[in-house]
Amino acid sequence: MIFDEKMLEAIKAIDAEFWKEYRKIMPQCQSMCEDRQSSYVGDGSIVEYWIHGQDDLAYEINKKNKRLQGLLALEKARGADGTQKTADSIEDTLIDNINYNAFLLALRRLLAGKRIQQPKGDTSG
Repeated sequence: MIFDEKMLEAIKAIDAEFWKEYRKIMPQCQSMCEDRQSSYVGDGSIVEYWIHGQDDLAYEINKKNKRLQGLLALEKARGADGTQKTADSIEDTLIDNINYNAFLLALRRLLAGKRIQQPKGDTSG
């Protein structure tokens, strides 16, 4: 496809807006994670939720993906009549999924660097 100059300018404007929005996401994910850390775990450790290590995190990611698929289908079925509650649920699910993926990446890096040992119940590696 060949773009004319006007189309290229429009694409560049959209691209700039995309990256502006993207840069807001990671701090938002971190903030939500820290808020939930204190309410879910209190003085404990978030790692206590992953007694099976990587397997538990992979399971949580899978659950979030399934929830996302259901919410997107619901939103699509409702069309213009979709609710703000559904849109908010989709955003929360996406942020949760980003955080679970980041947790898994951090855990894998710690395990690879031998800075921690696998939990005893972890069968993933």
